[in-house]
Order: sequence, then C-alpha cells, then structure tokens
Amino acid sequence: MRNTEESRRTQGDLVYFIRPEIEYDGKTYERLAVQTHFVQRGEDYIELINKYVVPLYKEGDILSIGEKIMSMCQDN
Repeated sequence: MRNTEESRRTQGDLVYFIRPEIEYDGKTYERLAVQTHFVQRGEDYIELINKYVVPLYKEGDILSIGEKIMSMCQDN
C-alpha cells in the first residue's frame, strides 16, 4: 500500500502516514509510516529515532526499523 494524501498527517515538521490497522493474537495495532530524509551511510540511528520517532512516541508503542536503514547506519 502506498502512502496517500488521505492518510497523510503532520505534527510540527514531521510527516507520517496512517496505515491500516492489523490484528494479531487478539490485539489491534495501529501502524504509522514516518517519512524521513534520505538516510546516508554512517548516520547515527539514535539521532534518527530522536528526530522522527520520539515526538510521536506514546508509552507502550513498538518501533520497527527496516534492516536496510540499520545497515546504512552501520556503514555497511
């Protein structure tokens, strides 16, 4: 599913998209796709999290980061 204008939200300078909820093991999970800048090799993933995730984070949230982004941050 692509990000659509209907699902686009902003909070300050952050842009994120509401994805369809999923149900797993009797629980329903809301999903957000957070738009970032083009991540370069060797960037600090903690800084990325502080910039893009912390402002949206609520207690109990689960963060999922793509393997490609983590590999880029590890300069692989």
